[in-house]
Amino acid sequence: MVKGDRNTSFFHAKVAQRRRTNTISGIQNSQGEWKMDDSEVANEFVHYFQNLFLSEGIANVNEVVGSIDSNITDSMNAALTKSFSNMEIKQALFDIDPSKASGADGMTAGFYQHYWEVVGEDVVEAVQQFF
Repeated sequence: MVKGDRNTSFFHAKVAQRRRTNTISGIQNSQGEWKMDDSEVANEFVHYFQNLFLSEGIANVNEVVGSIDSNITDSMNAALTKSFSNMEIKQALFDIDPSKASGADGMTAGFYQHYWEVVGEDVVEAVQQFF
C-alpha cells in the first residue's frame, strides 16, 4: 500500500464497473427462452456444454473404417496385445520418479517401490486385470 495505488473512490468505481460488466444476469436457452434465475443460468451452461460434446452417431462406420489401410501386421498386433510380464510391470513402476505426484489412491510411486516386497504381487495382479 505504501508504494502502490492509493485506495481512492476512483479505483472503487473501476472495480464496481468491472463487476457490472462481467456479471451474467441472464441467458437465452436453445428454445429462445430467457433464464434469469442464478440456478437456471447455471443449469443452462451445464446443459449447453454437456450437449456440445455428445456424438450424434455415425451412419456408415464400417464403410469409413473399411477404407482405411491397415498398417499393423499380424506379428505387430501379437506383440502389441501380449500380456505384460511381472518383471515388465515392476520395471515400469521403478522407472517412475519416487517423489512425483501421487495417484488416485494418494500414494506416490516411492511408496510402492519401497514396499514392493509387500504390495508387489497385488500391484502386478491389478495391472494385469486392468489390461
